[in-house]
Amino acid sequence: MKEKIASIFAIASLFALIDQLSKYLAVVVFNLPFTQNPGIAFSINLPRWYSIVFTLALICAIIYFAIKDLDLKNKLALFSVALIVGGALGNFIDRITKGSVTDFISISIWPKFNVADALITAGVLMLFIFHARIKKVNPSNVRKKS
Repeated sequence: MKEKIASIFAIASLFALIDQLSKYLAVVVFNLPFTQNPGIAFSINLPRWYSIVFTLALICAIIYFAIKDLDLKNKLALFSVALIVGGALGNFIDRITKGSVTDFISISIWPKFNVADALITAGVLMLFIFHARIKKVNPSNVRKKS
């Protein structure tokens, strides 16, 4: 199990790096308009300390859920969890280093967001869509063929 958790964090670190690189490119290289969002999901404002603790709690909860409920031998399960953890780590890095999250992607009817937010959303959607395929099989629920 330790190697599966290590795999999740290795892949998640890559996603967090991609998120940080995208923010750097958007703000510094391409000079895109951006906002510094001190809040959490959907710009819900919390004190900085709470948002840091909330992010760490979210990462721990996702890992706990993954260990308890998902078949981490399944690459889809591993990838889905890594997307969520990677996005959370990307935004966590912003919260620690800047005190807020850099949002630069703008779609007219939606609040500004970033790559980390998109990673989290994609991972959660994958968990919902593929849950039946990636959950652990409970041996007591499996029927024996006669």
